[in-house]
Amino acid sequence: MRTGNRKKDKKHSSAPRILPKEFQCRCEDLKGYVYDVASTKGGSTYTRTTQEIARHVGGKYSQIGTYIHSALLMLVVPNLPQPAEPEPITVGDNKAEVTNVQQEIWKEQIRLWVKMDAGIKSTIKSVYDLIWGQCSEMLRSRLRGDKKFTQYSMLA
Repeated sequence: MRTGNRKKDKKHSSAPRILPKEFQCRCEDLKGYVYDVASTKGGSTYTRTTQEIARHVGGKYSQIGTYIHSALLMLVVPNLPQPAEPEPITVGDNKAEVTNVQQEIWKEQIRLWVKMDAGIKSTIKSVYDLIWGQCSEMLRSRLRGDKKFTQYSMLA
């Protein structure tokens, strides 16, 4: 039965209303760029967040930044081509040989290649943590519920 006073007719719960906690990303430079399941903007939020993370990571790592930037946008781990062995040079009537300079340049190229390849692999693993930090709690919960989550997270 209505008493005519709407305020008195409403049922009030004694339990406090819990408001969703505002998402706090782990990287201050990426504030506002979040992966979330409850986005009303469709794929544009995902695309903008991915592009911003790629830009951030690409600028953070000077030697391998372009590789990581491309990897994030294309979703493919870069494969650096191994430096080719030096071509032997024929000098006069002598048989073709690799000069000492060519050999030293090649050794340096190999050393840099190994360093960059290791850097890319370790950076990809740290980018996993950065991306995980940009995921909302709801998305993390859904990902943790996937039966292959443990396998994927252990490989990262």
